This record gives sequence, structure tokens and C-alpha cells, in this order.
Amino acid sequence: MMENVPEIRFIDQNIGQLGFDEYRAMVSFPAALVDFPSTSFSALSGNAQLGISLIEITLVFAPYSQTYQMAPDNVKDLGLQYFEIEQKVFAALQGWDCEGLCTPLVRTQAQSQNNNDIGMRVRKLTFSTSFEDYTLDHDEYREVEFRFSGDIIP
Repeated sequence: MMENVPEIRFIDQNIGQLGFDEYRAMVSFPAALVDFPSTSFSALSGNAQLGISLIEITLVFAPYSQTYQMAPDNVKDLGLQYFEIEQKVFAALQGWDCEGLCTPLVRTQAQSQNNNDIGMRVRKLTFSTSFEDYTLDHDEYREVEFRFSGDIIP
């Protein structure tokens, strides 16, 4: 995502950074927080299972500018710039298949999360994907490793 959306300055697993001042202070904005909130499973053959996962990308923006109706157009444009970044994130992730380990990601929902208590603009994008889990069928075992990396850019 960092290649396709250079505006994102911080990517990490969502561990509740927005809810705690000391963790939020370590986040550079705009930020993308990644979570896998649920995966449902159904049986395939043997011990194999089909997993259908949701992936949530929480985009967090510091308020840049005003968007009220009387603000000058250039000020409103700056205030609505987060929609452009959201669209870039969507374009970067829609259809991504993790090198064939899962079906291509499909955006299923986009919603605002009004967090006025922390003064941030928050948008949540939800994607779905599916995968076949053969980890209990040892002859079909394929190890999968998920890594999150990134730097805090001041």
C-alpha cells in the first residue's frame, strides 16, 4: 500500500491505538490500521476448510481544513482530500490476492466513524477474501506468514 498510496504515513495492525492517548501519540497521520475482525469457516474434504475473511482498513486523518458551506473552495478541497486518499487505498487493495494465497480482495463496505472525542476523521474500508486451509492435511500443508512493517515518519 505504501508504494501506491505514499500519502499514508503509518501502517500497523489495529490494536486500539485511537483509544489511548499514549498510543495515538506514536501514530503519524494519515494512518492505516489493519484488522481481521472475523473469519467464518466451512468444511471442504478431509480436514480442509474454506475460510471467508473480512479485512478492515481503518484510515485515520488529522483534520486538515474546514468544509463548511461558506469556506472558500480551495479550503474545502483541502478539507475533503481524505476522500482522494481513500480512493487510492481502495485502488491499491481491490483485486489484490496475496500472491495467490487467497481470492482477490473485494471491497464490501466503506463507512465513516465519527470520533469527535479524539478530533480525527476516521473512515473504515472493509474487504472480503476467501482461502482454503489445508494445514491439518499435512501433505497439502503450505505455511503462511503475515508481516506488518513500517516506520513512523515524523
